[in-house]
Amino acid sequence: MKRTGPTKKSTRLLHASLRKASAKSKSNALRVIAEEIFAPRRKRVTVGMWKLARMGKKHRGKWLVVPGKVIGNEAAGERLLVAALEFSAGARRQIARTGKAIALEELLREGVKPGEMVIVK
Repeated sequence: MKRTGPTKKSTRLLHASLRKASAKSKSNALRVIAEEIFAPRRKRVTVGMWKLARMGKKHRGKWLVVPGKVIGNEAAGERLLVAALEFSAGARRQIARTGKAIALEELLREGVKPGEMVIVK
C-alpha cells in the first residue's frame, strides 16, 4: 500500500515548512521533528505532563518539543517552554500557568534555534 502521509492540511504544510527550515539551517533536529509529524496518527508520540516536568528540570531554559500530543492534568511545578503538535485542554492550562505552551508553527515563526530545543518522545 502506498504511503500517503497526513490528510490534515495544516500538518502537511507544517511538515513541508519544517523540511525547508531544516535544509536552510542544516539542522537534523528539525528534520527529525518533520519525520515524526509525518508518521501515521496511531504511531505519533504522546507525552504526559509527568515526563515534561522531569525533562524540564534536566533542560532548564530550553524548548521541549513534542512531535505529537501532550496529555495530562498534573501541575507542571516549574517554568516549562513547550512546543507541540497538539495539547489536551488540561495540559495546555497547566503549562500556561507557569510557562509557555505553543504550537510547532509558532516555534518556527519565533525563529528558535535548534540548539535551544530538546525533542521529547
